[in-house]
Amino acid sequence: MVRSTLFRPVLGAVFFAAVASGLRAQQPLLTIDWRALSRPQGQSMLSWQMVGPPGEVFVMLADVATGQPNVFGADFDLAFSPSLLFLDVGILNGGNQSGFLGLTLAGLPANAAMHLQYGSWDPNIGLSSMRASNLDSFFVHDENAAVVIDFGHPAFPVFGMTGVFDKTVHHRLQALPPVVRTVRPSPAEAMPWPFSTMLTPFNPNGARCQHAVRASDLGSIGVPEWLVAVRWRPLFGNVTAQTLPQFELRAALADAVPDYAIDPWSALPVDPGSGLSTTFAANAIPGTEQVLFSGAYSIFPGALTPGGHLPYPIAQPFLHDGVHTLLLETRCAPGAGTGVNFPLIHLLSNSSPEPFATVAAIGGWAGFPAPLSPSTTPVGNGGSYTFDLEVDFLRTRSVAESAWTPSFGGALDYGIPTLASFAPPGTSILVEYRGRTASGAPPTAWSTTPDVADGMNELQIRVTMEANAATGAVPWVDMVAIPFD
Repeated sequence: MVRSTLFRPVLGAVFFAAVASGLRAQQPLLTIDWRALSRPQGQSMLSWQMVGPPGEVFVMLADVATGQPNVFGADFDLAFSPSLLFLDVGILNGGNQSGFLGLTLAGLPANAAMHLQYGSWDPNIGLSSMRASNLDSFFVHDENAAVVIDFGHPAFPVFGMTGVFDKTVHHRLQALPPVVRTVRPSPAEAMPWPFSTMLTPFNPNGARCQHAVRASDLGSIGVPEWLVAVRWRPLFGNVTAQTLPQFELRAALADAVPDYAIDPWSALPVDPGSGLSTTFAANAIPGTEQVLFSGAYSIFPGALTPGGHLPYPIAQPFLHDGVHTLLLETRCAPGAGTGVNFPLIHLLSNSSPEPFATVAAIGGWAGFPAPLSPSTTPVGNGGSYTFDLEVDFLRTRSVAESAWTPSFGGALDYGIPTLASFAPPGTSILVEYRGRTASGAPPTAWSTTPDVADGMNELQIRVTMEANAATGAVPWVDMVAIPFD
């Protein structure tokens, strides 16, 4: 929800009246009527409302810092820093309580978030029944008004944001916990080819192969994810002990999106040119290629997974953007010994070798020399087939966009933004801004400062949050506030 201090929201009181008589009345809930206080406007009174179980003892707290302490068994969002203040204490009469705080604005720093939260407990049980409310924040500024993107106001839940984030959390914008997902990126048109061929990345004469894996086949949803594992499936599960003295696995992004659909009239692909180029260097988007592994690769039967795949070695994960085609490349130097392994191939078209899902140069096959040096081989043969793969993605990133602010009737000059948030160790939060002159007008590029929208009367924000894959910790944002004149 986007609010300006030019307008006093009235829906909060209506919402609390409904909540007090509903099922959520038993959940500790806090709201502040003003999130941005303007010194020039003389706003010096802050009021809050609490909803909780009737008869519980409450204590209202304020702090300049956020954290994650556990107090008497309850997880708080205040840091309980040396600046912690006790604002009020009492009994939740009827489950709905209000309070006021008179502020001396001259003594408060500009553009610094201050946070309120209350804890309550059943006096018949004691402090072991402590529960913490949501956190709500405010800030003081020196402009006449402010845009407040408010994730914590219960009358305007965070579902107003679009994107990928934890939508089970209603009172703030919170990142999803890190998760590893496994996918077999086989297109619907894939048909297993149960025969041995020379098309093996592990050819003892040397081989270079590139494979296009579309984002849709990866189950991508537009959010970057770390590629942390790639596995291939041996034909019939047969694994021959083999050591490749020099093997590379690479990944990159590609613009090519092969279309395997078949024209029912001609029985030919509808877009044969949509696949990879036979020139290896033409397929990766410049600057995106990364070596995931380089060195000796030992293949042995004991490495076969219960699902029937063998892992490629990976020393460095690759960040896939969740949008482009994933380009996987293997380079096998000659001299791999006498053993050879054959991967299961999936055909994607019976009527044409196009569009090219795979481009391969195999030593001693289809005119290529034996031995073949993969690093100096510029072109390969294309085909409408791919190998049976299994990949793991680690998702740590959440991305959310706000709606556009309504027009304020003029070109605005935005000031320094204030962020009420918490980023545990190993996590991060990035807020970006862009502007436009009117609804439907082309927006500016995203920027880390709202100055990019100066002179425009509409603003939008994008919040990118990174979770900690090692600890599972997630960052969150309670509000983003941007003062303006």
